Amino acid sequence: METEKRTVVLATGPLNLFWTTGLYFLWELSNKFSVVLVVEAPYQSDPFFQKLKSSMDICDILYMPLTINNPFKRHKFYWRSFVKIIRKHQPVFVIQHNAPYVDNIYLFSASKLSKNKCYGIVYQTSRMSMYLEEDYEARHSFGIHLVAQKYGVSTRLAKYPYHGRNLISYFLNYYLMPLMFTGRSLKPHYNVYTGRLKCTGEKLRERIRNRYDFTLTYYRQETSKMQELRGYNGDFVQIRHPAEVVGNEVHRMLYSDQGKKAIAVLPTYGFTSRLIVEKGHDEKQVEFSISQKWIAALTILLNMFPEYGLVWKLHPNAADDHLWQRITHRVGGQIGKMKVLTPQANATELIVNSQVIVTDVSTVFWFANLLPQKIVISLDIFGYDYGDEAIYYEGVRYFNNLDDLASASFNQSFQDKKRERENLPTLTQTLNSILSLKEG
Repeated sequence: METEKRTVVLATGPLNLFWTTGLYFLWELSNKFSVVLVVEAPYQSDPFFQKLKSSMDICDILYMPLTINNPFKRHKFYWRSFVKIIRKHQPVFVIQHNAPYVDNIYLFSASKLSKNKCYGIVYQTSRMSMYLEEDYEARHSFGIHLVAQKYGVSTRLAKYPYHGRNLISYFLNYYLMPLMFTGRSLKPHYNVYTGRLKCTGEKLRERIRNRYDFTLTYYRQETSKMQELRGYNGDFVQIRHPAEVVGNEVHRMLYSDQGKKAIAVLPTYGFTSRLIVEKGHDEKQVEFSISQKWIAALTILLNMFPEYGLVWKLHPNAADDHLWQRITHRVGGQIGKMKVLTPQANATELIVNSQVIVTDVSTVFWFANLLPQKIVISLDIFGYDYGDEAIYYEGVRYFNNLDDLASASFNQSFQDKKRERENLPTLTQTLNSILSLKEG
């Protein structure tokens, strides 16, 4: 007799992160468990997601609206919706893409109401920067730069409303609103507005243990970095990324033009803003310099791959960044055969359907390096501080000057260098091990 599947609640975060990791978690989990999916409202209108969900064992989906601006109504929705899901489905795992955001904490708190022993798990959904402070500063500068663009003020002046808004948001979201619904503050271990840990040592370990049980990682160096930051080695489990396990099945079902002769170009965001906000560079000079370097690099690559098309796509967060829109216009004006996708386009489809993937300091090289038969290139030629992240990832072709790029040979396969992870447990094996400990 077939054993009834146990239930997992899976929260996958923003749609762009779903396509790099959450998708593969969902696919592998649905083979073993009934999955309750917690996702954001834009999933409802995404054609790839709608195609996907019809072929998976998803027993329930909660769509979280992004348009609830009233903090009272937003917190009310989180708490009541999550409690309802936990009580209805009684999961054995709650698996989330992150831990310190308001919805993450509410869902982990609600999971304590399950009649089953319910394990809380956080999975790594993108690149873990080896230079965390600089990586945060890039995103922080990006936020300030957007405020400056929106209101037509200097970046120095834009810092005040940016920081003020963050301070008010932190107080409302982590203290005042939670007190009204749960009777206590949320006490995050990490402040998402400042990029800093809220506590260290035993207090940090206690906060994490009280919230969730395990953190899933994929690369040895990223695991070590997280252990170093937290100051202890516990709760981390290194697994094979599900894209390495079920990726071929997923891609055959979703994407029709795999591995065609195309160069996918996906710049990151934030680092250009940091040059302006923190370094004091002139915005027009940054625009010109970054554009010229991209033009030079892409010209080299098109000469190396003359039969290949070239597709350019910005990060979704850069959709409203006027600087990157102007850079895109400049580059497209010089590279005649360049097709430009919207920032909201599915980056994973583009990566899967291309043989050459080019980026700078981005999760793109982290993800593309997991896939077979890809030439993955990281360019550190733009003057970004700590732009050498790719040197920590064997298999990624790293270049810090155009001469080396021009003289490079891409005939050798670098995919053979990923054997280290082949002996790691899969997600399914890891969850089975956790359940066997509980039942033992």
